[in-house]
Amino acid sequence: MTPENPSGHVPDRRGGTNAVTIRIDADDGAALTHRPSERYQLLVWMGETVRRWPFPDRGEVLVGRAAEADIRIDSAAVSRRHAQLFIEDDNVHLVDLESQNGTRVNGERLTGRRRLVYEDIVTFGDVTAVVAPRRSTAAPPGGASSAETMSEQVLDLGDRKVLIADPAMTHVYTQLARLAPTELSVLILGETGAGKELAAMALRVWSKRRAGPLISINCAALPESLAESELFGYERGAFSGANGSKPGLLEAASGGTILLDEIGDLPLAVQAKLLRVIESRRLTRLGSVREQSIDVRVIAATHRDLEAGVKAGWFRADLYYRLSVAIVRIPPLRMRPRELLLLTKRFIEEGCGAAGRPVLTLSNEATERLLAHDWPGNVRELKNLIDYVVVAATGEAVTADLVAERMIRGPGSATPDQVIPTETGPPTGYRDQTGPVRPLVQANRDFERKTIEDALAETGGNKTHAAKRLGVPLRTFMDKVKRYGL
Repeated sequence: MTPENPSGHVPDRRGGTNAVTIRIDADDGAALTHRPSERYQLLVWMGETVRRWPFPDRGEVLVGRAAEADIRIDSAAVSRRHAQLFIEDDNVHLVDLESQNGTRVNGERLTGRRRLVYEDIVTFGDVTAVVAPRRSTAAPPGGASSAETMSEQVLDLGDRKVLIADPAMTHVYTQLARLAPTELSVLILGETGAGKELAAMALRVWSKRRAGPLISINCAALPESLAESELFGYERGAFSGANGSKPGLLEAASGGTILLDEIGDLPLAVQAKLLRVIESRRLTRLGSVREQSIDVRVIAATHRDLEAGVKAGWFRADLYYRLSVAIVRIPPLRMRPRELLLLTKRFIEEGCGAAGRPVLTLSNEATERLLAHDWPGNVRELKNLIDYVVVAATGEAVTADLVAERMIRGPGSATPDQVIPTETGPPTGYRDQTGPVRPLVQANRDFERKTIEDALAETGGNKTHAAKRLGVPLRTFMDKVKRYGL
């Protein structure tokens, strides 16, 4: 935020109906901001009842079961003196008072003192609460207006709408809004089901190419024998069964945007040809000798660690540098706790509406189970789970047992620094034994070393400029310089 732009809004550079407004907190870029005139309140769900406790501008607030507590919660799972809030102007800090069942913030056990931000989900024992501005209205999670309580933003991407309710995703879509008007290639990293395709749609809708097509290619689903013909097209007689000419997907995307989803699964031979097309903006159909120009913006996405792939030899270094001019990392759902309940509510409403039944409520126990789960399948897993719950629920509420029935067993909770835990291994079927693979690995290393040497030579040894020219972070570039003894 700046004095000229105190709200932190990202200005709309396009105008019209595609405007996007994302808000970023001035403190650390991770929290949604609020107007300085607003003060917080705590919204506490006790079954179907919502209690509201407005915070004072300054002072200390005791939370617990005791009669003298400022915020009195009548639950056996809440200690008499459970937690303490320290408030000064717009800063709210929370400390657990060694309660028996503990205090959690966004699903994580609270230790020490923690600053709360707008829309943090706090659990005292078995009771769920949300930090909100005083002007908000509320209903229980899964109820009529919990979305208003948490002030989510819904971004219109044309055929799709994306809900933004977590600071981490606010940061992602702010980054996308800045990249969209450019022609830079973008590499989107994230786990399966985390929302990579929605990010690509945002880049296209907010760009100058929004009137053009968006062609999405799942590289993992392309058989190696058909990958070239599908991407680059072919002429009649190019191979057995080619009874006519057919444009490839890259050609079909001309004038618009192409999403190369799961780019890490593309065969090496096709990677080389794709690199040439991206660099020259020209392609040749199979069976033809005539080149033709294409005008396309390239977006790539993957759940694999492509840097590890470059080192191992199953992904080309030059293609990686070309695709990763800008990198956007989509955090997994387990790192987006503020979004989880709102997405759950939306999926419940949509599912109940489709099934023609009253909207189910979400029990506190089910809420706790949702917040504690790892979500290895991310938003896609949550949607599938709620679709099942809506059909299977026999009562008026979603219970913890019903939720637990269909949860995928994940590999274990991730730590905060594991925002994008991508796969590091090669694509399925890739040969990593002795034989022709080892020289290829060495060839990739030699090529990478030569590319770095050339960049340094062209920039007069300026490492910062060389890293920018190659489109890699300076730290990554310096690591490679040291590794190759340059």
